[in-house]
Amino acid sequence: LQSDDQNVQAKGKTNLEAVYLDLKKLDSAEYYFAKSLEIRLKINDVNYLHSTYVDLSRLYALKGNNTKSEEYLKKGLEYCEKINSIFETREIYRNAVIEQNKLVSELNEKYQAEKKDAHIQLLNKDKEISDAQLKRRSFERNVFIGGLILVFLISLFIFNRFKISQKQKKIIEK
Repeated sequence: LQSDDQNVQAKGKTNLEAVYLDLKKLDSAEYYFAKSLEIRLKINDVNYLHSTYVDLSRLYALKGNNTKSEEYLKKGLEYCEKINSIFETREIYRNAVIEQNKLVSELNEKYQAEKKDAHIQLLNKDKEISDAQLKRRSFERNVFIGGLILVFLISLFIFNRFKISQKQKKIIEK
């Protein structure tokens, strides 16, 4: 009877671990995985130990701990062999491949996003540099034009003074 109670407890903890895993609350899921595993090992529940180990493998893969993920996957496969479950073994391998493909896909998407962000930042820096150069060139052009206008006005003033001085000399000579 106690074994049945513990089996129910283990199933309850398995359900909680699955919920937390789906919610991506990995620390809580890990806690319930450990409790479920502890109970299943205590009552020697070989029929469900394989799935607990495989689920733990999935959890550690999501946490990025590939060493532990592989370790638990191997333990799950060992228990599948103990109960001679070819179907379960095939499912474990299939799920492991699916999880690996998901992880590779997620990592690739993350890499592509980071690469795109870096490219955008580089383009923004290039734009800032181009804008600064354009402002500098515009300022230099405006200073040059202003200088030319100033030289022209001074020349005009000097020419005007020269003409006035010429007229005064003519008047004085008469």
